[in-house]
Amino acid sequence: MNRSSFQRLSRSIEALRYPLILFIICLHCYTSTSSIVRGHDIYFRIIYPLSLWIGETGVPAYFFISGLLLFYSKKTYGQKLKSRVKTLLIPYFFFNGLILCAYLCLMFMGKPAVILGKDLTDYSLIDYLRVFWDRGDWNQGNGAPLLCPFWYIRNLMVLVILSPALYYIIRYTKLLFPLIVGILWINAHHSAYLLQSLTMFSLGAYFPICDKSPIELFEKYKAFSICAFFFLATMDYLHLFVAVPFALPFHRLSLIANTFFLIGYLGEYLYRHKIYSSFLSKSAFFVFCIHYPMTTALRPFFQRINSSSDITLAAAYLVSVIGIAIICVLVYKVLNSLFPKLVNFITGSRG
Repeated sequence: MNRSSFQRLSRSIEALRYPLILFIICLHCYTSTSSIVRGHDIYFRIIYPLSLWIGETGVPAYFFISGLLLFYSKKTYGQKLKSRVKTLLIPYFFFNGLILCAYLCLMFMGKPAVILGKDLTDYSLIDYLRVFWDRGDWNQGNGAPLLCPFWYIRNLMVLVILSPALYYIIRYTKLLFPLIVGILWINAHHSAYLLQSLTMFSLGAYFPICDKSPIELFEKYKAFSICAFFFLATMDYLHLFVAVPFALPFHRLSLIANTFFLIGYLGEYLYRHKIYSSFLSKSAFFVFCIHYPMTTALRPFFQRINSSSDITLAAAYLVSVIGIAIICVLVYKVLNSLFPKLVNFITGSRG
């Protein structure tokens, strides 16, 4: 890819860093309360575009970007592994360890400290190690560590380790590998963390390995890309009102179309018109690390207002998303002002 295209791609990714985290907050504000708010069909239809259509795009888009950036890098394999120790492994252990310490404090205070139905007082050494991997339940590849959103970082670290094998597979088979795992993913009737990771990471890796530019590809097929984006978005939302054949594949395909639309168009637009903040971009990873406990804290609140109208619940959901996003950024700003070296360390030199 030529220098100009790479600069455009870098600008697009820079402008999208915080919006993608905001999408993830939209998802988790819904998933953390979905078991409580039941029987409110109008509420679900109102928030679906934010919570699941846009919300579920955040992580796949980040896998795609991670595949792009890893293989565009000119570093050696050893240098890439060393870099990921700082940018991924240290934050992974720090924030999961922080959550574990909170559970241990509850245990020492004589209060229930239960993780996936098992009390910490019954934990063995293996159990303590597994909380950093899948909390004792691999769940067909959908298990998550103690800080649940960090399944993304866990899977990304594994993909980085396997990147030489992925390089040769994609180099000689081109789009065949992303296509095969993608077909499996879009038809998997469960969360499919493993298949999503492989699909989006390898799809992102395809472009640098085969010397392609996703932005140039989007521009070349701009009319088709935009039509596909709106068609899939419509079909994804339509299934809430009428029976739509292949509703799950349409939803998963819409996440892929959303990713291309975001990187090929929206990110570049935001950067060109200066509709983004470099401060928010820097805060994005920290916000990703701390937002989830706040979304789980919403459960008692939604329990109390569960009998309210659908419009009230939708308004509460929107206020929750905005409130958590603002609180996370403010915490980052305060901590970065007081302890810049610490923040830089625990965020993998992203402070």
